[in-house]
Order: sequence, then structure tokens, then C-alpha cells
Amino acid sequence: EPAGRPKADQGRKSRARFENTAPLEHTVVWNGETLWIWSPRENAAVVQPAAKVSMASRALLSVQPGFGLDLLAPIPLDAYAASSAPGTTTGEVVVTLTPIDKAVPRATMQLVVDTGRRFVTRMVLLEGSTILSDVRLRKPVEAQPGNWFATQVEVRQLLDDGSTLEELRTFERLAFDVPVEPSRFEFVVPEGATRVPVDSLLPQGEGRVSP
Repeated sequence: EPAGRPKADQGRKSRARFENTAPLEHTVVWNGETLWIWSPRENAAVVQPAAKVSMASRALLSVQPGFGLDLLAPIPLDAYAASSAPGTTTGEVVVTLTPIDKAVPRATMQLVVDTGRRFVTRMVLLEGSTILSDVRLRKPVEAQPGNWFATQVEVRQLLDDGSTLEELRTFERLAFDVPVEPSRFEFVVPEGATRVPVDSLLPQGEGRVSP
């Protein structure tokens, strides 16, 4: 990969790995059970059980189902009750996924679906009546016949302190159905690194806008 370009692996069953270069170099690894974050410049690391990672943190780090590189594959549909209603535009349907087991930390999801291409154009993550994240998917490419993938993603994310982070992601040089080694979704913290809570390595201040 060219220098300065972030890299990402997305596996099945809620697994993800992101190697980011901005604003600071850091690696995020998630296997559905544990979250690791490693910041070599700060020599700091997070090792956090999934049950202790908040919904807002999961969405911000792109490990919450619906907010990774492969936006729909990680969603465990059998864990949700589904309902649908017509959208505001012809050919659209709004699908609402409500968590069945309230003891499991999952948020309600609303998906706006283009029924012609069977492509999700918008995803909203809700906790009660609060919108945690609003994601709009644009410029889709047909990865396989009938299987569309967004190459541009606009995100408006509510942070824990009530401020909002806005992002625009563009995906290039995509490869589909490439084997990924399971070891990519595990991480060993380097010896001597400082263990810190997850909130200390999330974006703070820079790039925020008012809610």
C-alpha cells in the first residue's frame, strides 16, 4: 500500500482490523469478544472485553455491526426483531431492527433500502430516541452480480460528551472474497506499553462540530 494510506481487513462474524495513519498512527483489532487498540507513538494500548465497550465507542471505532468496512455482514439478524415501512422516496423501504435480548449491548438500527438494487443507502443507530450515528452510503459499485458495495460513506457520529464527529470515507483498491488469516483478528500488546481505558484513545476535540 502507498505510504500514508490506511488499510483495513473485514472478516465474518463481527471481526475487523484497521491500520490507521491519521490523526496518529494506530491499530484497531476487534474479534467480537475483545477490543485492542495500539498507538505506537504514545506507547499505549487498550485491551477491553466487548461487554465493557459502549455502543458509542463501538460505532466510533467502526466495530459496531453496520459500521465496519463490510457494513451488513456482521449484523446477527437472529438477535433482532424486524419491521418495515415505506420510505420517503419511491422504491425505498425503511427496515427497523430492534434488539430482542436487552441484556446484550446492542442498539436499534434503521436501514433505508433501495429495493431495486437491494442496496442499503442509509443506516441509523439508535439508543432509545437518541441518534448515536447516521451513516449515508453513496457511489456503490457492483462487487458481484446483484451485490452492491458503497465506495463513499458519510458518517455523523454522536460522541460520549454530546459533541458530534463528522467523517467522509472513500474506499479504493477494493478486493472481495480474499482469504484473511484468523491471526489478523488477534493482537499481542508490546511489552512495556501502558494500558489505558478505551476513551483515552478515541478522537478528542479535533474535527468535532456542534450537535
